[in-house]
Amino acid sequence: MRNLIKKIALPAVLVTGLTTAALPAAASAPVTWSRTYYCSEYTVTLRQYQDKSFSYQSRSKYGNLNLGRGTVKYTEGVRVIKFRNANTEYWVWDGTLDSRNLGTLEVYQNNRLVLQRQCHR
Repeated sequence: MRNLIKKIALPAVLVTGLTTAALPAAASAPVTWSRTYYCSEYTVTLRQYQDKSFSYQSRSKYGNLNLGRGTVKYTEGVRVIKFRNANTEYWVWDGTLDSRNLGTLEVYQNNRLVLQRQCHR
């Protein structure tokens, strides 16, 4: 019986540890707002936490990506939330001048635009 408990408990602890480690550090802070954008084949969810930090979660058939430590900049009157992962930057234009429900997802590698998708909420 003891061996059975050890066989069940160890994988459960490892999975819990890996899941926790994969989440952004801000995930434990209360969320102040969350927005989900549908950008063609990508579903992108942005969250702002009480401590003013941002997280980025992208889901697609190509894989999933979770990033934290987003920065905010206002460009042409529109809020742009940026995230970095090595030499790749992910920009989400949170709205447009015409509509708050539209946006744009841009991905840059080595400062070169490699993907751009129009988005809606």
